[in-house]
Amino acid sequence: VPDNAPWNYNFMGVKHDPLMKYSMKLGTPRDFYHEDHRPTHFLEFSNIEEGEVAEGDREDTFS
Repeated sequence: VPDNAPWNYNFMGVKHDPLMKYSMKLGTPRDFYHEDHRPTHFLEFSNIEEGEVAEGDREDTFS
């Protein structure tokens, strides 16, 4: 498994680089849907909990 980084970049496409350097260690990989693999999902969840309005629910001030 990677030494200090998530192994699943499926949810972080722009962070993936085919030439990125990483080190490996023996261990059990994290689950595919582990929160370390999808930090933006959890940031969106925390914004919802704080009462932030969803993008589609905002009033259009230019209309």
